[in-house]
Amino acid sequence: MDTFTELRQLADDLTELGDAATAMPVHEAIDRFSAWSRCTPEEG
Repeated sequence: MDTFTELRQLADDLTELGDAATAMPVHEAIDRFSAWSRCTPEEG
């Protein structure tokens, strides 16, 4: 399991436990990093 999958699972678990205030920033950070990594040219 990769780090993003684990973070998504953590955020989902927090939401299920009623802690959307913590889960929301985790989801947003994952989304921002994913968007950034798609726009960044690969090194090589």
